[in-house]
Amino acid sequence: MKKHLFVLAAFVGSLLAVPTSYAQYVTETFGDSTIVVQPEPELYTATPKSKRKTKKDLRFLNHMSLGVKAGLDGLGAEVCIPFGRFIQVRGGYSIQPDKISPLAPYVVYNTNLNLGTYEIGGTKRDLSNVPVSAWLVQSSARGLVDLYLSKNGPLHLTAGVYLGNPLIAAGQADLSGALTAEEYNSVYIDLDGQRIYTDDNGMVPIEIRANRQVLRPYFGLGLGRSAIKSGIAFSLDFGVIMTEGETVVVTNPKRDDVVLTSAMIEHKDVIDTTIPGINKQVHIDDALDYFREEFRFFPVVNLGIHIRLF
Repeated sequence: MKKHLFVLAAFVGSLLAVPTSYAQYVTETFGDSTIVVQPEPELYTATPKSKRKTKKDLRFLNHMSLGVKAGLDGLGAEVCIPFGRFIQVRGGYSIQPDKISPLAPYVVYNTNLNLGTYEIGGTKRDLSNVPVSAWLVQSSARGLVDLYLSKNGPLHLTAGVYLGNPLIAAGQADLSGALTAEEYNSVYIDLDGQRIYTDDNGMVPIEIRANRQVLRPYFGLGLGRSAIKSGIAFSLDFGVIMTEGETVVVTNPKRDDVVLTSAMIEHKDVIDTTIPGINKQVHIDDALDYFREEFRFFPVVNLGIHIRLF
């Protein structure tokens, strides 16, 4: 009988046996014999994998940044949001107050023009050496779309629109030396039937306005990403605003504006100077007509610094 029990126990033990690397074995004695018996297996509770942190990336509308921009179109602020890794959309507003520029003196132009001899107040006056100055004056909103050429690279193409005042620059012609103080803002110069007056200081105020009045397209390229994942980022933009030409207008004090043409000043409007900051010599005959009819864009250079809002 003991022999049968031994055989039965050995058979059951062989069925329950597992490799020693997976379980610990114990021995039990049946009468005169000893067999190896596996203990009941231990129960283990599965441990869930820890949550993986989601990698922050530039996805659809999941970031917004705020930036400060300074350039030829003025000083202003800009917000930016991403539309995936290859596209970002920017909107901003810039202003360049009268006679104030972050890039002065590079955007202030001074020269002397030979406007000929004219009859003023019944006498001939020599206007062959009239000091003229001009400076950038702008205020405009903009909406831009950047298309990146690679998933993580900084180089992008940009297209969009500028919306706002068509005023690009202001200036003045100094006639104080050709007139007496009593003649300021009283006598006038007759230019092809149009009357030009000075202000109370003997200056003829002028404005340079874009022929395209409202929406002005913008095209350019740039470096940097405004919609950033974290920290601070820098950007640099180069482009042109399509103006359809720039017209010079005399803003007569308390009188009607007068559009100037080259014919009105006997084609003496010649620009022969060196561009400040670039040191390039330029010579332009009939400058008023050239800027109104042929110079159909305005260059823009912008430097920006951006921080992430969320």
